Amino acid sequence: MNPAMHCAPWRTLLLVLVILSATLCLSHAWAAEDANEHTSETLELIFEGTTTTYKLPDSIVVLNNANFEPYLFASKHATPRAFLVLCYSPWCSHCKALLPQFLNASLQLDWMRVPHSTFAVVDVQKNTAVSEYFNVERFPTLLYTTGKDRQWHLYEGSNTQEGFMQFSAYLQHAVDNGSFSEDVTDVVRFNEVEESSGTTRVPCYVYVPATSTSTPENQRTASWSHAVDGAASVSNIRFAVIYEKSQAEGWVEHAGEKYKKVVEKAKACVAAGKAGGPEGEALVVFSDRYRAPRCYSGPWVEKRSVAKTSKSRTGQTTGDTMAMSTSLENFLALHGFHAVEDASSAMFATLEHYPKNYLGVVMTNRPINDKDTEYVPVLREIAQAANDALEKEHGRDLSIEEEMRIPRVSWSYIDVVEYEMWRSRYDVELDQLPAVMIIDTKRDRFFKMRTHVPRFEAIKLNTPWRVGGEQHQLIAQFAQDVLADVYKAQKLSVAGAVAEYLSHYPGFAFLYETLNYEDFVFDVVVMALGFFSFLLFLGLVMEPLMEWHDGRSKKAAHKAKRD
Repeated sequence: MNPAMHCAPWRTLLLVLVILSATLCLSHAWAAEDANEHTSETLELIFEGTTTTYKLPDSIVVLNNANFEPYLFASKHATPRAFLVLCYSPWCSHCKALLPQFLNASLQLDWMRVPHSTFAVVDVQKNTAVSEYFNVERFPTLLYTTGKDRQWHLYEGSNTQEGFMQFSAYLQHAVDNGSFSEDVTDVVRFNEVEESSGTTRVPCYVYVPATSTSTPENQRTASWSHAVDGAASVSNIRFAVIYEKSQAEGWVEHAGEKYKKVVEKAKACVAAGKAGGPEGEALVVFSDRYRAPRCYSGPWVEKRSVAKTSKSRTGQTTGDTMAMSTSLENFLALHGFHAVEDASSAMFATLEHYPKNYLGVVMTNRPINDKDTEYVPVLREIAQAANDALEKEHGRDLSIEEEMRIPRVSWSYIDVVEYEMWRSRYDVELDQLPAVMIIDTKRDRFFKMRTHVPRFEAIKLNTPWRVGGEQHQLIAQFAQDVLADVYKAQKLSVAGAVAEYLSHYPGFAFLYETLNYEDFVFDVVVMALGFFSFLLFLGLVMEPLMEWHDGRSKKAAHKAKRD
C-alpha cells in the first residue's frame, strides 16, 4: 500500500479537527464581541454625595471626544441622520431631574415604533473637546442636528418626556422631508396642511419672493432654511413655505381667506423693505393673539458668539459659525403661542427669560381646549385687546427688543384635577375652582384674583363668561393692575415673602432686579446693608454725640469743682 494513501485519512481527520477548533474559537470571539456591543452602558450622576447610576437603552448613543464628529456630522454621501443630544455633567443637579425624562422619551418612541431622531448623551465635563466645540456653558444643554453638513442648533423646547418625544418625531420628519417647512404654495395643499395640522401649533409662513434664488428643489440647502431649522424647537410653532414663482395663475380665485391674508401681509412686508430673510424672504406668523398676521422684520441668522472647531479640521463651514438670530428667537418666543394656550413647561420656561412677561392661568376641574366656549373666548378677547392697546400706545415700528420689554400677560388654562401639582403648589382648593391667577415666572411669585377681587368670586360660576360682560371686565382690570404693581404678590417661601415685602420700598426694587430676583441673596444683602448702615450711624452720629456729651460733662464737672 502506498504510504501516502495510508496517511491520508489521518491528515483529513486532523484537518477537520483544526477547522472545528478554529470555528469554535472564532464563534466564541464573535459572541464575546456581540455581547460587548449589546451590553448596555451606564451613566452616573452625583448629587449631595450620592451616586445614582442609570442604565442606558441600547438605542442611545454615548458620545465622546473621539466619536462625536463621525456620529453627528456624517459624510455627505451618507444617509442624513438627526440627533437629539443631552450634554451633561455628573455634578449637575438639574441633569438628575431631566435625564429620566430624556431616557424614557427614547424608550417610549422605540416601543411605539414611531420614527424619531437618535438620542445621544455626552459627559462634557470629561469630554472637553465636545464642550469646546459646542461652547457648552450651562448644564444641562440640549442640542440637535439635522443631517445637513455640520449644522447644529440649540434645543429650546420643553424639557419633559412629552416635549422630547414630540420634537424628536418632528425632527425625524423634517430630515425625511428635507426641511421643517411644508411647501404649501398650492392652495389645495395649503388647505390640506391646515386641516391636518389643526390648531395645536402656531403656523409660521416663509414667503419666498420671485427675486430670491430659492426654489422647491433646493429648499433643503436654502439659506433661510438654516434659520428655520434653528427655530423649530422654539415655542409652539410649525413652518410652511410659499414660493411666489410657483404660484399658479389665478390662484386668488381658488384660495381661502387665510391664504390670501398670509400672502397679502408677506407682500406688504417685502414692499416696505421689512423682509429680513437672507434673500429678501418674509416671515409671517398667524396667531390668534393678534387680530391680523404679524411680519418679522429683523435678521434671520447671525454669527455664533463663539464657534469652535476640532483640532482635526482646518476650516469652518456656514453650519459651524451661523445660528438663528437672537432677534428671531425673541420674536418667536413672543408670537409663537396662541392667545390662550394649554399651560406647559415650555411656555413657563420661555416666559421666565423675559422681564414682566407674566403667565395668566385659569385653573379648572376638567380638561378644556382652544375650542372651549365657557372661558377661552373671554381670555382670547382680553389678549387681543391688550395687544391692540400696546400697538396703539407704542406704534407698529417697535423693534423686537423694545417689544420684549413691554409688560404683558400671556393667558393659559390647566386642569388642576389631572395636574394636581399646580393646585398644591399655588394652594388652590377644589371648591375654589375655577380659579384665576397671574404668575410671575421669573420671580416665582403669583397674584390670586380671589384675594384681590372678591367680587369675581361671586360671579365666576355664571358661565359661559360673556365677552364684554362683568367677568371679562374684572379679569382685564385685574391683569392691568398686576402689571402696574398695584398688588403685593404671594411667595412660596419665607425668604421670598420677605424679599417681596422689602422690594416695594424705594430703591430696593432696583437692587432686587440687579440680583436677578434671587430671594435669599437679596434678603442677605439687605440685612448686610442694614447692619452696615447701623454701624455707620454709630460711627458718624452716635460716637460724635457721645464725645460731645462726654466733653460737655467734663466741662460742667470742672466748672463745678472750680466753683
